[in-house]
Amino acid sequence: MAVELVQLSAVIADIYDAAVDPALWQQTLARICNYVGGKSAALLWHDSAAQQAQVMHIFNDDPHYTQLYFEKYVPMDPFYPAAGFIEAGTVHSAYQIVPLEELRQTRFYREWIAPQGIVDVISSNLEVGSTRASMINIQTDSAYGLVDGKMRERLALLVPHLQRAVAIGRLSAPANTVRRPSASIRTDISAPTRLRL
Repeated sequence: MAVELVQLSAVIADIYDAAVDPALWQQTLARICNYVGGKSAALLWHDSAAQQAQVMHIFNDDPHYTQLYFEKYVPMDPFYPAAGFIEAGTVHSAYQIVPLEELRQTRFYREWIAPQGIVDVISSNLEVGSTRASMINIQTDSAYGLVDGKMRERLALLVPHLQRAVAIGRLSAPANTVRRPSASIRTDISAPTRLRL
């Protein structure tokens, strides 16, 4: 128990450090993955009405698939708009929104999820607007498996701090700006950006 509290305190400290120094978000997301479980993590926003999204900070993604998501798959992502309307601070998994058997029938699953070996996603909206939400997503692979109670509990402990970090640092872009990730996304990770919902 004491070791877990030390780990939790260290991750929380990293979150607040990244809130004031955005260059630290990538390593902070790595530590969040290590603490919560999962292979990759992203802080992003999604606008369901405009069918647009933007990754603000990301750890351990496949840049090819990240770029494909924004160029091709945002409009066919079956998790939206439903995921964007979940109350801010609520931790949820992908299959609470779209059941696995139903998801496997989609083109999005066949062309984007399965080829990456993504098994599940745990997420929480950090801020929610009328059509737009900023969130954290953590993907799991076969090494971790499906989202479980331990993951939910650990992410739930971090969410209030991530929400405060959004308030402190404003993680996303202005409402009238949409950037799409490119091969240079890694160089954009340290750039401070703002979100207005």
